[in-house]
Amino acid sequence: MEMVKAGVIESVLDILHEAPDFLCAAFAELLRILTNNATIAKGPSAAKVVEPLFVLLTRPEFGPDGQHSTLQVLVNILEHPQCRADYTLTSHQAIEPLIPLLDSLASAVQQLAAELLSHLLLEEHLQKDPVIHQVIGPLVRVLGSGIPILQQRAVKALVCLALTWPNEIAKEGGVGELSRVILNADPSLPHALWESAAAVLSSILQFSSEFYLEVPVAVLVRLLRSGSEGTVLGALNALLVLETDDSTSAGAMAESGAIEALLELLRCHLCEETAARLLEVLLNNVKIRETKATKSAIVPLSQYLLDPQTQGQQARLLATLALGDLFQNEALARSSDAVSACRALVNLLEDQPTEEMKVVAICALQNLVMYSRSNKRAVAEAGGVQVVLDLISSSDPETSVQASMFIKLLFSNNTIQEYASSETVRAITAAIEKDLWATGTVNEEYLKALNALFGNFPRLRATEPATLSIPHLVTSLKTGSEATQEAALDALFLLRQAWSACPAEVSRAQSIAAADAIPLLQYLIQSGPPRFQEKAEFLLQCLPGTLVVIIKRGNNMRQSVGNPSVFCKLTLGNTPPRQTKVVSTGPNPEFDESFSWSFESPPKGQKLHISCKNKSKMGKSSFGKVTIQIDRVVMLGAVAGEYTLLPESKSGPSRNLEIEFQWSNNLTQNAN
Repeated sequence: MEMVKAGVIESVLDILHEAPDFLCAAFAELLRILTNNATIAKGPSAAKVVEPLFVLLTRPEFGPDGQHSTLQVLVNILEHPQCRADYTLTSHQAIEPLIPLLDSLASAVQQLAAELLSHLLLEEHLQKDPVIHQVIGPLVRVLGSGIPILQQRAVKALVCLALTWPNEIAKEGGVGELSRVILNADPSLPHALWESAAAVLSSILQFSSEFYLEVPVAVLVRLLRSGSEGTVLGALNALLVLETDDSTSAGAMAESGAIEALLELLRCHLCEETAARLLEVLLNNVKIRETKATKSAIVPLSQYLLDPQTQGQQARLLATLALGDLFQNEALARSSDAVSACRALVNLLEDQPTEEMKVVAICALQNLVMYSRSNKRAVAEAGGVQVVLDLISSSDPETSVQASMFIKLLFSNNTIQEYASSETVRAITAAIEKDLWATGTVNEEYLKALNALFGNFPRLRATEPATLSIPHLVTSLKTGSEATQEAALDALFLLRQAWSACPAEVSRAQSIAAADAIPLLQYLIQSGPPRFQEKAEFLLQCLPGTLVVIIKRGNNMRQSVGNPSVFCKLTLGNTPPRQTKVVSTGPNPEFDESFSWSFESPPKGQKLHISCKNKSKMGKSSFGKVTIQIDRVVMLGAVAGEYTLLPESKSGPSRNLEIEFQWSNNLTQNAN
């Protein structure tokens, strides 16, 4: 300090510009020793040496030792922000002298030149100066030296330039050199070097997507570990674009640890939406779902959904989608970790999410319960049954249908039989009714859910909601698609199977309600798909109905003198005989009279006996009889024809009756 006060620095400056190179090198070393003292470096005397020393660096024969000492003096002074603020150095004065030094054969000179640049480039006016173009190439070459201390100084300088000149850095080969620095796994390297390189590369990626494909996947994945949100976001966007352009890159991402990195981002609530989007894309890949890394994603994703800090709806939706993707893999759906996902998804549905979120969560739960009994138990114990019953009544058709599909899977066996109740049947029946009112038809998934309940839990077939469902099942037979008709037929068939074990009043109420299906069942037997026939016939043989017999006319009822007085007498089983009016209009009497018999079930094997008689005293008392098996009409609905009276006439044409038979569900018609 005494030397400085005595004016040694001023004395050096007086002769510096005329001194030979060797003497200038000695002067520079003296100044280096003096400015190693921060107080001197910040003082007014030291400030006087800055411009002369930059000029000194331009001497062509000035050796490495002198360059090193001179650069160190400048670093000692200009590393202090207040010192840089005192100067108005131009790029011509301060930057141009450093450019050739960045390619010096002496690494110590390179290091100090890069370090000095990093301080100078903190000044905005220098960052934007066109001369800066000339330092980018040398800095990138220093970065590729492989010497950590040189790389650290070069990266620090490039950080200052990255926002202004990202394209120029990339064009000089910066992407490749930065990638190599980032991939260097040497634990002894300072984290600051890695983070700075990541920041520069991120600036390049944010400048233009054309550089996305130049960065190795492993580098982009490592950027996800950065502490800078901007760096992470740039890497996420690049990875998303890369996966879109080349789907095979997803495997490389997973191998490089992308899934673990993305889960960590979600846990820390950083770049949540973009991270969740990329994670969903990866887990939607069948091959990736088969890797070991995916199993470790179940619990973190479940915890993310349960975390109160998870507020972004889109991120939650994507995380839910990712869970659903995972459980398309049967092994993952059967894993012990899957139970936690069941609870998280039920909790999500309880939070009144958007309709889209409901559908996604339900679909994820469908994958879970499809393969695992323990998952069914977990859903039920978490309150999932009531939640999904509420969703069946949703005004959104897709939500309602997906909820019914979930019910079908949830109750596909007896695992949670204690949760199967008449209220479940009631909820599905209400959804069927609402669908009929809204569209005039029924989505088959509602009926399949009903069939799962009726098929696996016979006790539910005798409940009031089961009876109330029958009119809607009948309507579904009439208006639905082939798949809907089949599901409705199956439901009616299951209900019928329980009638023998039901209380009499229940089976009667159900059979009367199902009788409305008689015309539809008859149609299906005649015109429906062959696979419907067996069940349709079985149902028809069990339903109450009415047999209607219409005696239309008689033919060839002749007698030798005058017109006969013809009437018909009908006898069916043990029922009282019925008879037509007497017609005396000629040999072809027109009766057009109908008779009906109501039955609790079709009269199997019974025969209808019809005798045709004559009340006229002028002729024979009887024209003959006919016996008709009536089973066929039950299946066909209507049969008509001419039936010959026996014994046949020995002279003249045979006598016959024109008769029509009908079997219908008109149970209220009075017998004639």
